[in-house]
Amino acid sequence: MICLDNAATTGRKAPGVVKAVCDAMEHLSVNAGRGSYAAAREAARRIDACRESLLRLAGLTGGWRVCFAPSATVALNQIILGMPCDRYSGFYVTPFEHNSVMRPLDALCRRAGCRWYELPFDRETWRFDAEEAEVQFRRAKPDVVFASVVSNTTGLVLPALELTRLAHRFGAKVVLDCSQALGAVDLPWKAIGADAMVFAGHKTLLGPYGAAGILLSERWDLKGGILGGTGTRSLDLTMPGPDAGGLEPGSLDVSALCGLKAGVDWLLERGVAALAAEERRLIGLFEAGCRALPKVRLLLPPQERRSGIAAFTVEGYRSEDVGDILDGEFGIAVRTGYQCAPLVHDWLGTRESGVVRASVSWFNTEEEIRALTAALATL
Repeated sequence: MICLDNAATTGRKAPGVVKAVCDAMEHLSVNAGRGSYAAAREAARRIDACRESLLRLAGLTGGWRVCFAPSATVALNQIILGMPCDRYSGFYVTPFEHNSVMRPLDALCRRAGCRWYELPFDRETWRFDAEEAEVQFRRAKPDVVFASVVSNTTGLVLPALELTRLAHRFGAKVVLDCSQALGAVDLPWKAIGADAMVFAGHKTLLGPYGAAGILLSERWDLKGGILGGTGTRSLDLTMPGPDAGGLEPGSLDVSALCGLKAGVDWLLERGVAALAAEERRLIGLFEAGCRALPKVRLLLPPQERRSGIAAFTVEGYRSEDVGDILDGEFGIAVRTGYQCAPLVHDWLGTRESGVVRASVSWFNTEEEIRALTAALATL
């Protein structure tokens, strides 16, 4: 199989990930932080080492916590369901948000009787309209702004620094969904200065399932929306704060986090900038190959705002039919439909049949890209 659905989960993991997972499962199947014996202490040490590697990858030195979760979806639910909210609250999203943001946020607003608003992006230029956003903020004050740094449908790299600075001017918190970004695009995360950044280990960090979480600024004393045991202050029925594990209820997946550390360490050795450049190069090859295919309509952002994701449609075909043909006849795996991102298809005008998404990783080759374009040429 040629895996071109890496935005869902990377088809190949970084070297050392599988070994790290298996080693931890064999020797550290214990509850980290829940016992005073040597294996529990070692598990906790390895988890803390994973935290340190993530902070190095993001270039965050001091003033940040790493709070683990089993998935980015759970991490985002932790944030959204833990936010204070009443009928006067106002939340903002971009057109590119995943349902991991939209569904819990919409449910929260329905319960509280408040609203979420969509930030303006120009469909022709793909540009964030900061002036119009400022008008929106003056009309309805933002409490929290959510932004997916890389659109999981279009691959657009959003102007996270501009968005964050504008939101902070109005006193809002900023939550960046970095599920498609951390480890895949080379951005100055510390300078951007968001209040929380959510990551997914099984995607751009080249690790296993079960390892995700939040990079949380110490400026935000966030109260999580999921309650349970933390191994700390166990006689107190009130959840502790982030510093005492209050955002990490339940038993952490030691083996998954050991695998995540291996993936992050490999990215640190390779350098994110080099990996990002290679993924953009492969998308550029795909774009060039599609120029001779009049039925293929690419939905690519401007060159300077691209990542390793390309969305397209094929004239005369529904997106799921294209995916079935690519899989059944050519052994190529892509994502079709709506990518769990409801707003972007109104923005793109693709609500009727969705899009086909090809997403690459460092491990894809030119030959695999050529195989995709050759397959599309038969349609």
